Amino acid sequence: MTSNSKMFKKYLFSKASTMRASLKDQDFIADCRTEWKMMSDIEKTHAIGDHSGPQPKTNDPNVANGEQAMANDGGGGHTSGETTDPKGGQHLKRVLSEKLMQELVDFKTRDELMATKVYFMASNIQCIVDGEYRPLEIGFVEYTIRDGIQKAYHSFIDCQEIPYGFAFASIDHMKRSHKIPITDFEWATKDYVSVGNQVLDLLDTSRVEIPYADRSVDKHPMIVFSLWDQKPQNEGVLKWLADRHTETCGVALDWNIVVLDVSDLLMAIHLKYGQRKAMKDVREELSTTSFDYSLGTDCHFHEEIQCIVCAQGVAKRMAYVMSQSLINVLQFKPLATHFPTVQINKHYIHYQFISKAFKDLKLEDEKTEDLNANYQYFD
Repeated sequence: MTSNSKMFKKYLFSKASTMRASLKDQDFIADCRTEWKMMSDIEKTHAIGDHSGPQPKTNDPNVANGEQAMANDGGGGHTSGETTDPKGGQHLKRVLSEKLMQELVDFKTRDELMATKVYFMASNIQCIVDGEYRPLEIGFVEYTIRDGIQKAYHSFIDCQEIPYGFAFASIDHMKRSHKIPITDFEWATKDYVSVGNQVLDLLDTSRVEIPYADRSVDKHPMIVFSLWDQKPQNEGVLKWLADRHTETCGVALDWNIVVLDVSDLLMAIHLKYGQRKAMKDVREELSTTSFDYSLGTDCHFHEEIQCIVCAQGVAKRMAYVMSQSLINVLQFKPLATHFPTVQINKHYIHYQFISKAFKDLKLEDEKTEDLNANYQYFD
C-alpha cells in the first residue's frame, strides 16, 4: 500500500492544483498537513482518489452508512476517484469517449466545428455518502468557438441535512473552499424535478449520434464536458438529480448524459489542426489563474464574497480557456462573449494574449467594439 508520506504528497499536489496555490507557500502546506492529520484512513484514500487503501467495515461505529468521505469543491478535487468499475467497463467508457470525440471534432469541417455547441459543467457538493454525491451547486455553460458563451444555467440545491457522521468534514471543507451554507440556505431549491428538467432542456441539443455504437451504448447520448478531476463528482451529481426526479415523479428519465474530459476536447482540436499538445500542457492551460476574479464570471453569491470556488465560474473559465487556446489555431475574431468582463485601466486595452492574437490576425488597428463593450474602464 502507498506510504503515508507518499499519499500526503499526492494529496498536496492535488490540493495545490485545485486551489491554484503555490507549493512554495508554507502556510498552505501547513494547512494541508493539518487537514491530512485530521482525516481518517478512509478519508485519506478518498481524498487522493485511491481505492486500494483500507475499506470501511460494516460494523465500524465511526463510519456513517458504510462510507466516510470528504466534500469536494467546484474547482475539482479528489475526494473520490472513479467509481469502482471492472476493467471492461472502463474500456467501454474509453471507447465511447473516443467515438464521441470523433463525431464532435474529427468528422467536422472547420465551419461545422466552429458552430458546434458544447457544454461545460461544474459542481460543488456537501459530501459523498455510500457513493452518492450530494450536490449544493451546479453550473452549466453553452459555448461555441465561433460565438463564445451563449447560455448559462446555475442553481443552488438544498440536498437536506448533513448525514450523521459527516458534519465535521463537510463544514470544514465548506469553510475552506466553496463557502456555500450547507443547510437553510435561502437561495437553495428543493425542487429537484424543475432543476432536472432545466438541465435536460439545456443539454438536449448536445446529443451526438454514434453510428457504430455497441448495443450497450445509447446511440444518441447528451454530452457535457468537465475538468478531468471533477468528472466522477459531476457524474455522481447528475445521477443524484436523476434519482431524485424518479423518486418524485415515479417515472425514470431519459437521462443519458455522458461526462467527458475537457482536456481531451482541447487536445483533439489542436491535433486536428496540426498542433500536437501533451496532456500536461493542456491541463496547465485549463488551470490558469488569468480569469480568476473576473467580473460577471462567478455567480452573485460567490462574487459578493470573492470566492472563485464557484460552479458557474469554473464552467465559464473552461469556455474562456477554449477561446484563449484556439484563437490563433482557428483564426477567429474574438467577441465580448469569448472573454470575461474585467475592470481595467483605460490605458491598458486588452489582456496580453488578446493583443497578441489581434496582432497575429492583423486586426490590431481595427475597432473591436464587441470586445471592448465587455470591459469596464476606470481611471
